[in-house]
Amino acid sequence: MDSAIGQVLVPALGVSISPVPVAAGIVILLAGRPRGTSAGFLAGWLTGIALVLATATRLGHVTETGRAPGSALSGLALVLGLVLLALAARTWRRRVVRGPDRGPPAWITAVDSLAPGRALALGLLLAVVNPKNLALMLPAGIALARAQLPAEEQVLVGVTFVLVATSTVLVPVVVHRSLGPRVDPSLNAARIFLIRHGTVISVVLLLMVGIVLAAQGAGGLVTTLQTT
Repeated sequence: MDSAIGQVLVPALGVSISPVPVAAGIVILLAGRPRGTSAGFLAGWLTGIALVLATATRLGHVTETGRAPGSALSGLALVLGLVLLALAARTWRRRVVRGPDRGPPAWITAVDSLAPGRALALGLLLAVVNPKNLALMLPAGIALARAQLPAEEQVLVGVTFVLVATSTVLVPVVVHRSLGPRVDPSLNAARIFLIRHGTVISVVLLLMVGIVLAAQGAGGLVTTLQTT
């Protein structure tokens, strides 16, 4: 089980460094919305991450049962890596065109006035419709399935993944519930930093994950070709 946790921990950390969901969660806390709004956003984010991981793990079980060739999984990693590299280039190009100092993004105003139900839907959407998250969680879920752990240990590893991946949204909510307005200055500083530098952070993450996946996929395909 320790090996499986090690395999999913790095992808979970990658998912946790998601500037838009973290900034959105902080904005909701600072906006003075009802507590149900921040809880709804957190529940949506957590549920979305869990659903994607569960789907990826199920896919891993199916491919394991079907004895899918390693080349298929390597090809998937290569494609995902190339897609992320293309997204990194596109994101950076849009930043250059718009300029780095274009002010807060438009979604900040919309997030300020979210009701609890819409906050839950937003958290779910940001977790599921996110290429970086998918690229990280698909290999993690497949690796978890192929570790062939007992059911209870697989659940434990999955819960560990979800807690680590959602920690950057979970911790501010818990801290704000515990300490109240005293943490508002720190949260506001984090919000400003993420809004100002979120695009750069996203580009760096996309590049890092894209390069790693593309290299793993290409290496796996080369190894498969050499052994056939």
